Amino acid sequence: MAAGLREMVRSAGGQVLGEDEWVAATCPETNRSTRPGLLPVLGIALLHTGISLVNTMVTATSDRVRDLAVLRLAGVTNGQVLRLVRAESLLVVAVGALLGLAVAALDLTGRRAALGLLPVRPTPVLPWPTIGAVVGACAFLAALASVAPAGLALRRHAVELAGIRE
Repeated sequence: MAAGLREMVRSAGGQVLGEDEWVAATCPETNRSTRPGLLPVLGIALLHTGISLVNTMVTATSDRVRDLAVLRLAGVTNGQVLRLVRAESLLVVAVGALLGLAVAALDLTGRRAALGLLPVRPTPVLPWPTIGAVVGACAFLAALASVAPAGLALRRHAVELAGIRE
């Protein structure tokens, strides 16, 4: 059927184009101008996200110095405290990533329903390698931003830290 349709269109003086061919024929500047224009915006958004993540983790860890000191007084080693802090920060990133994926899935479901009204069925594509890289970078930043202040705080005596008023 598709071959017959193509032949009918060609005999009428038309042409059948694929998606990429149609975009190249109708909007040749789209790919060359859109992607480079989006990269600075994405870069600024990712930089702001990284700064916010680091600031949140440093603040949260610094506020828990007394709790960490109590753990030390209970007999937990510095290494165990730092592993606990790192595990907590990675858990925060995992929960954030799952919530982000849930919001993206909801958004894509709505978009797919709206685009389903078109005669051509578009297929949304998630860039899994990019998502994985961003989650990995967030996990690294969160672990570093929580373990560093905890490590600095643990240099002081636990008895001294436990007496700090919040």
